[in-house]
Amino acid sequence: MSPESKNSAITIALEQQREDERVRDVQISVEQMFLREEQTVDFVLGCLYDIGSANLIEKKVPLRLLKPPLRSIARFSRPAFRFVAVRWFHKNCPAMITDWLHSLVVFEPPEPESEADKALATVDIDAIEARSAQVELALAVQQKEFEVTRLEHQLRVTTLVAVTLAALFGSATLWLGYELRQIRAADVEPARPVLETSVTAP
Repeated sequence: MSPESKNSAITIALEQQREDERVRDVQISVEQMFLREEQTVDFVLGCLYDIGSANLIEKKVPLRLLKPPLRSIARFSRPAFRFVAVRWFHKNCPAMITDWLHSLVVFEPPEPESEADKALATVDIDAIEARSAQVELALAVQQKEFEVTRLEHQLRVTTLVAVTLAALFGSATLWLGYELRQIRAADVEPARPVLETSVTAP
């Protein structure tokens, strides 16, 4: 290895070591900041818990009767969540935030695309568009089948209601006719003895 290459490798290694040290300094500073701002961290996590629990109950629980008791349970379980969340936060968040901040200042040069990569990307886009068209067609067919099934169900229900109404109307008509015949027969029976006594009287 030439002296110039050796010096260049040593320079790169020193720069990398210096960058790693600065990243560790950032992480330690973030950890110290969170330790100093314990109440702020606790407040932020409590607010996030309130928002998350309310949205979870509202969107994932379909029964309206269960929502008030679940809200009460969520309020009672808030201290336990905060205890666990604060411990997790102090253990994981400084490293996550440091990595995110580090990624903002690392400027990776974009890799040049070769002709094969461009052709492959074009083929992938065509395949995705074809697949998307197939999915849209399948969804349209499924929607039409659903509409046909719904119309058939409505037709069956309408037919059943019509038959039921016809049967009820026919039964009511027959019952009324029978009742009218009974009333007429009851009216005719008392009139006959009166006529017979008037005919037999001298």
